[in-house]
Amino acid sequence: MARLARSKWKLADAKNRFSELVNRALAEGPQWVERRADAVVVLDRREYEKLTGKSYIFVLSDDIPGTLYQMRTLVDAPGASDGNAPVLAETLTLLESKP
Repeated sequence: MARLARSKWKLADAKNRFSELVNRALAEGPQWVERRADAVVVLDRREYEKLTGKSYIFVLSDDIPGTLYQMRTLVDAPGASDGNAPVLAETLTLLESKP
C-alpha cells in the first residue's frame, strides 16, 4: 500500500486558512490538523471512499427543489474493482415531511 502524503497544520492555522487546507487536501493529499496531542485528517472524498469502501448518493426531490428525497449507501468489498456489485446497498426514502 502506498504511503499517504502528510502535511501538518496547527489548529489555529487550519482555522485561519481553511480554504487553503481544503485546496491542498484535494491537490496534494491528506492534511493533518493537530490540536495538542490529538489530530484529525482532512482528505479528498474519493480517497475516503477508497479507504472505507463506502459511498453515498443523495437524491433531491423534484417536487420541492433543494429538499432531500432519498439517501443511498453502497459498501464495496475490500479491493473491489469498479463495476462490481456492492456487498451492501441501503436506501432510505423520505416519504413525508411535516414542519
